[in-house]
Amino acid sequence: EYMGVKKRLREMTSEMLQSLVGLSPVVAENVLKRCWAPPDPETTSFPMTDLPKLFSWLKQSEIKIGVNTTDDREPTIKTLKHLKVYNFVDSIFCGDDATHPPKPAPDSCLHMCKTLNIDPKNTIMIGDTLKDMLMGKRANLGLSIGVSEGCCSAQELLQEADFVISSIDSLQKTISLFL
Repeated sequence: EYMGVKKRLREMTSEMLQSLVGLSPVVAENVLKRCWAPPDPETTSFPMTDLPKLFSWLKQSEIKIGVNTTDDREPTIKTLKHLKVYNFVDSIFCGDDATHPPKPAPDSCLHMCKTLNIDPKNTIMIGDTLKDMLMGKRANLGLSIGVSEGCCSAQELLQEADFVISSIDSLQKTISLFL
């Protein structure tokens, strides 16, 4: 069974409080109950481009949209709704779905392709981490596009990406090249 990133981080924090600070498991849990707060998706997420416009174009182009994230489901859905793109998304796979190993394993990506009835060779992975690009490569997707305005630099992404763009703003133009 796999757990979401947030749950694992909380678990690791509890373990550190016990091993490094010397707290008992009960006291460590009480500290976390008082202090642990997941980030609010509405105050911490902001679009890097006009996402409703981009997602609308993708749908008009008959492109299915899947979100594959290591984040937990509840904040992912809140974020997609806050960014006004939730209704455009055809499939969502989150870290706490606990059915497949996390990125960069290809399992969740291949499951999403199967669910959406899409050949992996006709799938484009768009991501901003090396794990995203590795997952795309390991799933034998048609194309993995790295976006360097996110977590990783263009140089890092180019290690595994087929293509790197500097900004999500250029995604529509880039995808148009392959339609």
